[in-house]
Amino acid sequence: MGIFIIGKSKCGLCNDVLGKPDDFMSFNRTFVGNQADPMAFANDGAFHISCLEEHEHGRAILQRWGEWLRHREPTPCAVCGITPPNHADSFSLGSMTIDPNSPLWEFNYTRLHFRCVPTWPHVKRLLKVLAQLEAAGVYRGALASTLMRLCSPPG
Repeated sequence: MGIFIIGKSKCGLCNDVLGKPDDFMSFNRTFVGNQADPMAFANDGAFHISCLEEHEHGRAILQRWGEWLRHREPTPCAVCGITPPNHADSFSLGSMTIDPNSPLWEFNYTRLHFRCVPTWPHVKRLLKVLAQLEAAGVYRGALASTLMRLCSPPG
């Protein structure tokens, strides 16, 4: 989680100090799950609004952040169908891609209880897709290792 100090922190694009709160936008979470995505630089970053508006991906980043915020409310687990009361025992895959033709598209914002991952019917397919995309250089992230860890028996 990024921490930003008004008058001290710098814009991630122009490197100038961030002044008035109305002049900048901070993304205090990792909301782009694929670190190979051209928008991943915005994760945990703060930027002048004017810098974002001028950046080639700026408007798409703002749209994606808005989408991520709309999906923050707990949703039912994709396996058991129970909506977790908080985020302590579940996680969301988040925004895997904005490309509807990507094999990751169907997994966007999938919520899973940690305990349900081993029985999720799509976990092997997602791991295969992640491995293929990583080999092709179009995916980078910790999701595959996290899923494999959650699927392994304890001990």
